Amino acid sequence: MIQVKAQEIDIQRQQRWLYNKASFSLECSPMWAVKGRNGSGKSTLLQLLIGYIEPTLGSITWSIDQKEIDRMDISQHISYASPSMELPMHLTLKEFMHMHQTFKPFLVPLDAILDGLSLPTDVHLAKFSTGMLQRVKLAQACYSRSKLVALDEPMSNLDEEGKQWIESVLYGQESLFNDRLLLIASNDKREVAPIKTTLQITDEGLMTA
Repeated sequence: MIQVKAQEIDIQRQQRWLYNKASFSLECSPMWAVKGRNGSGKSTLLQLLIGYIEPTLGSITWSIDQKEIDRMDISQHISYASPSMELPMHLTLKEFMHMHQTFKPFLVPLDAILDGLSLPTDVHLAKFSTGMLQRVKLAQACYSRSKLVALDEPMSNLDEEGKQWIESVLYGQESLFNDRLLLIASNDKREVAPIKTTLQITDEGLMTA
């Protein structure tokens, strides 16, 4: 299991400090929800916790089986999806997924992932709708062989069928997230309803619950 420790972290955005020097450890629960109003810093916190950006104050450390992982190496243990992330639009779905698994293998057979997506595999991603692209982003994140899965507003751009699909992946395939840490940043109750442990961002700072 991966462990993420934050020590008195804070970051400044538009002359405002977001987290009030928060300290916490993510390890006891495999699933965490990052909650807060729009603009509170949910996406920023998610990017801090996966090492994409560094805090203005404090530090974040990662360890796997009690062995600390260097910040420069943590990306190989993390998978991530957000509505704003870019995909290689010149590739077909099948080409992209084949390319992806060459540097980060999948936990289940690729054919099973593609069947579950129910998307055209030989069509270029440039022709996909935003909802179809969101499914692709979520699939590569959830099914990658990673220790930490970070999802930023996973139901964004999804229709009802897409929402039911990602719910089945996240909460209907428990073995998929064995020995992994799942972080979901959202203020949508449906997205995080089954998750019992929370990082809550308020005007006073960051609290765990």
